[in-house]
Amino acid sequence: MPIERLVKDIMIPLTDYPHIPYWFSVREAIAMIKAASADPAKKALPYLVLVFDEKYQLLGHLGIKEMLQGIEPRFLKSKEAPRYMGPEAVDLTLGTLWKDLFTRRCKEEAKKPVKEVMAPIRATINATDPIVKAAYVMLHTDAWIIPVMEDKRVAGIARLMDIFKELTAQVLEV
Repeated sequence: MPIERLVKDIMIPLTDYPHIPYWFSVREAIAMIKAASADPAKKALPYLVLVFDEKYQLLGHLGIKEMLQGIEPRFLKSKEAPRYMGPEAVDLTLGTLWKDLFTRRCKEEAKKPVKEVMAPIRATINATDPIVKAAYVMLHTDAWIIPVMEDKRVAGIARLMDIFKELTAQVLEV
């Protein structure tokens, strides 16, 4: 029965999941995700990398959203949170700006360390915890992945999609 299974039964070991030190650049994180997604041997595509300090303590993670925010040129950032106002609000005559200046500035921004743009880890789960507990923690922290701990060290990650598959198998059982 899926509900009786433990987090360690479905986790992806840390050795199989992208992770980097905090001083790596956003560009290096992007390259790592692109390389992992191009690897046909990978059964699970990662959409984020875990970030560690020099003592291998988990600091945070850098997902696709943080990577895009990390390369966004500073001239587009505002003190007030901008809201998307629809396609008619975008001045399409700025094509040259978007093509040249935007690309050049994105490359400059991508040189900054991931520590500047990473997101904090909101929660962790123990390898011996039941999958149901992991689902509960992930739902209440709005997390797509959760680091799995063994002996106070990160052993791997559990993904919400894998937990969903395990728990919904019970629902579909006749």
